[in-house]
Amino acid sequence: MVREALAQAISAGDMKLALKLVGSLPAASTPIEARMLQVAEALRSNDNKLALALLRQPTEAGDVGFAGPFLEAWVEADAGNEAKAIAALDGVAPNNLLAALEPENRALILIKFRRTAQAQPFIDQALKGGGIRSLRMRLAFADALVAAGDKDRAQTILQGLNRGAAPAAEKVLQGKSSSIRIDNSRRAFAELLDFIAVEFDRMRNEKLPVSFAQVARYAAPESSATAHTLGLMLGQRGRADEAIGVLRGSRLRIRSRPRPAIRRCAR
Repeated sequence: MVREALAQAISAGDMKLALKLVGSLPAASTPIEARMLQVAEALRSNDNKLALALLRQPTEAGDVGFAGPFLEAWVEADAGNEAKAIAALDGVAPNNLLAALEPENRALILIKFRRTAQAQPFIDQALKGGGIRSLRMRLAFADALVAAGDKDRAQTILQGLNRGAAPAAEKVLQGKSSSIRIDNSRRAFAELLDFIAVEFDRMRNEKLPVSFAQVARYAAPESSATAHTLGLMLGQRGRADEAIGVLRGSRLRIRSRPRPAIRRCAR
């Protein structure tokens, strides 16, 4: 009964209640989405040590250690330990569920340390596949490059974007793009969760996509990317009012044709 109430609370975005409920469960019985919520809460509280410890705790619902190397890398990067951050990413196994995200995380961490030329091959690798995340990552890379003082490289990455993305690209080049920034462990963790939510959605899982998207949104409430993912998933599941509320709160404006589910919600 507690587990069902916990699942409903996370799906509804009631994280205060969810954190209270998960605290009443044995650690080994914590559902995977609830464990990720605990990690997000630790990161929001600037307790990186606890966040890493939580990822290492096994649960009956499944191992969440696959996110460990990525979070460890960002925790070390936040502490200014470049060598340890890169070494943590070196430990990402080829069969890791998030292995596809290793190049982009490596690139962003290298840029954080102003090694923009060294990051370029990993930027290229991350963008090679294209897909629905391509625009998001172009903006994130460009944002990081501007912050690192390499505006020329940022402009090159943003070349060729469609007209609908022009306002967002201009904000990036002006250094006014906090809603798409990935520059610390909390925001990077939210991006990992966002990716997992999309993957669960592709597998046609009914409940976990929204739950992971809600936790991603909680981890980085300022992120427009997590807001877009959550809004779309809520709309696809007939939760129109919630979807519209989330999307209206998103601060990044990219004009593109909305998915049918969201068009129906807006009527």
